[in-house]
Amino acid sequence: MKAAARGTRQAHEVTRRASVAGWCLNSAKKMVPRTATPSEVDNCCEASIILAAQVTYAAIEAELRRADPSALAAEITANFARLPADDFPLITAHTAQLVAGDVDERFRFAIDVVIDGVLGRAPRR
Repeated sequence: MKAAARGTRQAHEVTRRASVAGWCLNSAKKMVPRTATPSEVDNCCEASIILAAQVTYAAIEAELRRADPSALAAEITANFARLPADDFPLITAHTAQLVAGDVDERFRFAIDVVIDGVLGRAPRR
């Protein structure tokens, strides 16, 4: 019963955040200047898709961390520890940082990274 209730809460949260992501996509399209090049429009569309995925992921992560944050962090840490360090040197070296922080901090960071990436690709005018 608890799992079903948790699944329902998670579905509602994902739906709510997906609605926000849809609004962001529509807003992003309206903000693209008419003078934008086709590649700039493509960058904005790709960023919108990434942002929508990030919103969904954040909702799922929030639900998983709500149940037992330390257990989730321990599970992720154990999974990262099983990775071969030669193949994944940055992940194995920075496991603690990858599982640290709260959901809101991680979400804001991810959004900033996407926006900075889009802005970095924009030509200087």
